[in-house]
Amino acid sequence: MKNVFLKECNVLKTNQYEALQVWKLLNISKELYLFSEKDNEKDCVSLYYKVTQEDKDNDKDINPEHKDKYYAKLLNNFFKIGNLSEEDATPEDKFLKARQNPEDSKDKNDLFECRISKFDKEADEDKRISVAIFIKGTEDSTSNKSPQKKATKNSPTK
Repeated sequence: MKNVFLKECNVLKTNQYEALQVWKLLNISKELYLFSEKDNEKDCVSLYYKVTQEDKDNDKDINPEHKDKYYAKLLNNFFKIGNLSEEDATPEDKFLKARQNPEDSKDKNDLFECRISKFDKEADEDKRISVAIFIKGTEDSTSNKSPQKKATKNSPTK
Protein backbone atom coordinates (compact mmCIF):
# COMPACT_ATOMS: atom_id res chain seq x y z
CA MET A 1 0.00 0.00 0.00
CA LYS A 2 1.27 3.45 -0.84
CA ASN A 3 1.62 6.27 1.65
CA VAL A 4 -1.63 8.09 2.39
CA PHE A 5 -1.70 11.89 2.45
CA LEU A 6 -2.80 13.15 5.87
CA LYS A 7 -2.41 16.94 5.72
CA GLU A 8 -0.29 19.92 4.89
CA CYS A 9 0.67 22.47 7.54
CA ASN A 10 3.10 25.29 8.28
CA VAL A 11 6.22 24.91 10.39
CA LEU A 12 6.28 27.43 13.23
CA LYS A 13 9.22 29.13 14.98
CA THR A 14 11.77 28.58 12.21
CA ASN A 15 13.91 31.46 13.56
CA GLN A 16 14.01 30.15 17.12
CA TYR A 17 15.79 26.85 16.64
CA GLU A 18 18.50 25.53 14.32
CA ALA A 19 16.93 25.98 10.88
CA LEU A 20 19.34 28.74 9.94
CA GLN A 21 22.33 26.42 10.42
CA VAL A 22 21.07 24.14 7.63
CA TRP A 23 19.00 26.70 5.71
CA LYS A 24 20.84 26.25 2.41
CA LEU A 25 20.26 22.48 2.52
CA LEU A 26 16.49 22.76 2.87
CA ASN A 27 14.28 22.66 -0.19
CA ILE A 28 11.05 21.16 -1.49
CA SER A 29 10.79 17.37 -1.08
CA LYS A 30 13.47 17.11 1.64
CA GLU A 31 12.47 14.69 4.38
CA LEU A 32 11.93 15.97 7.92
CA TYR A 33 11.53 13.85 11.03
CA LEU A 34 8.61 14.23 13.43
CA PHE A 35 9.33 13.86 17.12
CA SER A 36 7.12 14.32 20.17
CA GLU A 37 8.76 16.38 22.89
CA LYS A 38 8.23 19.15 25.44
CA ASP A 39 8.68 22.79 24.43
CA ASN A 40 8.21 25.37 27.18
CA GLU A 41 6.50 22.69 29.30
CA LYS A 42 3.95 21.98 26.56
CA ASP A 43 3.72 18.84 24.47
CA CYS A 44 4.55 19.53 20.85
CA VAL A 45 5.54 17.87 17.62
CA SER A 46 8.92 19.12 16.48
CA LEU A 47 10.42 18.75 13.04
CA TYR A 48 14.07 17.86 12.55
CA TYR A 49 16.31 17.73 9.49
CA LYS A 50 19.11 15.20 9.28
CA VAL A 51 22.17 16.24 7.26
CA THR A 52 23.22 13.43 4.92
CA GLN A 53 26.26 12.48 2.89
CA GLU A 54 24.23 13.39 -0.21
CA ASP A 55 23.90 16.97 1.10
CA LYS A 56 27.66 17.17 1.45
CA ASP A 57 28.31 15.64 -1.97
CA ASN A 58 25.85 17.99 -3.72
CA ASP A 59 27.04 21.18 -2.02
CA LYS A 60 28.78 23.21 -4.71
CA ASP A 61 28.92 26.45 -2.69
CA ILE A 62 31.76 25.42 -0.40
CA ASN A 63 35.36 25.26 -1.48
CA PRO A 64 36.25 21.53 -1.63
CA GLU A 65 39.26 22.21 0.60
CA HIS A 66 36.95 23.41 3.41
CA LYS A 67 34.03 21.03 2.84
CA ASP A 68 35.21 18.26 5.20
CA LYS A 69 35.76 20.70 8.05
CA TYR A 70 32.41 22.43 7.47
CA TYR A 71 30.45 19.16 7.34
CA ALA A 72 32.29 17.55 10.27
CA LYS A 73 29.83 19.23 12.67
CA LEU A 74 26.76 18.76 10.44
CA LEU A 75 26.93 15.29 8.94
CA ASN A 76 24.43 12.78 10.39
CA ASN A 77 23.27 15.27 13.00
CA PHE A 78 19.71 16.42 13.55
CA PHE A 79 18.76 20.09 13.49
CA LYS A 80 15.47 21.30 14.89
CA ILE A 81 13.65 23.24 12.19
CA GLY A 82 10.53 24.21 14.14
CA ASN A 83 7.22 22.92 15.51
CA LEU A 84 3.76 22.15 14.25
CA SER A 85 0.97 24.29 15.66
CA GLU A 86 -0.90 22.82 18.61
CA GLU A 87 -3.95 22.28 16.41
CA ASP A 88 -1.95 20.54 13.66
CA ALA A 89 0.04 18.43 16.11
CA THR A 90 -2.75 17.00 18.24
CA PRO A 91 -3.47 13.73 16.40
CA GLU A 92 0.14 13.08 15.39
CA ASP A 93 1.46 13.77 18.89
CA LYS A 94 -0.75 11.05 20.35
CA PHE A 95 0.43 8.50 17.79
CA LEU A 96 4.07 9.50 18.14
CA LYS A 97 3.92 9.18 21.94
CA ALA A 98 2.36 5.74 21.66
CA ARG A 99 5.08 4.56 19.25
CA GLN A 100 8.03 6.41 20.71
CA ASN A 101 10.55 4.79 22.98
CA PRO A 102 12.82 7.27 24.82
CA GLU A 103 15.86 5.23 23.74
CA ASP A 104 14.91 5.48 20.04
CA SER A 105 16.79 7.86 17.86
CA LYS A 106 14.95 10.63 16.04
CA ASP A 107 15.52 9.01 12.66
CA LYS A 108 13.02 6.24 13.34
CA ASN A 109 10.34 7.60 11.04
CA ASP A 110 8.26 4.44 10.85
CA LEU A 111 4.74 5.84 11.19
CA PHE A 112 4.71 9.15 9.31
CA GLU A 113 6.60 10.51 6.35
CA CYS A 114 7.07 14.25 6.36
CA ARG A 115 8.34 16.21 3.35
CA ILE A 116 8.85 19.92 2.73
CA SER A 117 6.08 20.98 0.37
CA LYS A 118 6.65 24.75 0.32
CA PHE A 119 9.82 26.70 0.96
CA ASP A 120 9.80 30.49 0.71
CA LYS A 121 12.85 32.23 2.17
CA GLU A 122 11.16 35.64 1.95
CA ALA A 123 7.89 34.79 3.76
CA ASP A 124 7.07 35.51 7.41
CA GLU A 125 8.67 33.18 9.95
CA ASP A 126 5.63 30.95 10.45
CA LYS A 127 4.89 30.71 6.71
CA ARG A 128 8.35 30.01 5.30
CA ILE A 129 8.12 26.24 5.36
CA SER A 130 5.10 24.01 4.85
CA VAL A 131 5.20 20.25 5.13
CA ALA A 132 3.10 17.45 3.75
CA ILE A 133 2.52 14.65 6.23
CA PHE A 134 1.73 11.14 5.04
CA ILE A 135 0.82 7.98 6.92
CA LYS A 136 3.30 5.37 5.79
CA GLY A 137 1.85 2.43 3.93
CA THR A 138 3.04 -1.11 4.29
CA GLU A 139 5.66 -2.41 1.94
CA ASP A 140 4.37 -4.49 -0.92
CA SER A 141 5.20 -8.06 0.00
CA THR A 142 3.41 -9.87 -2.82
CA SER A 143 6.48 -11.94 -3.57
CA ASN A 144 6.21 -13.51 -0.09
CA LYS A 145 2.57 -14.44 -0.41
CA SER A 146 1.57 -17.86 -1.56
CA PRO A 147 -0.59 -17.80 -4.66
CA GLN A 148 -4.28 -17.96 -3.94
CA LYS A 149 -6.26 -20.61 -5.72
CA LYS A 150 -9.27 -19.51 -7.65
CA ALA A 151 -12.44 -21.44 -7.20
CA THR A 152 -13.25 -23.60 -10.19
CA LYS A 153 -16.41 -25.28 -11.29
CA ASN A 154 -15.26 -28.63 -9.88
CA SER A 155 -13.75 -27.35 -6.61
CA PRO A 156 -15.48 -28.45 -3.42
CA THR A 157 -17.41 -25.83 -1.47
CA LYS A 158 -18.15 -25.81 2.20
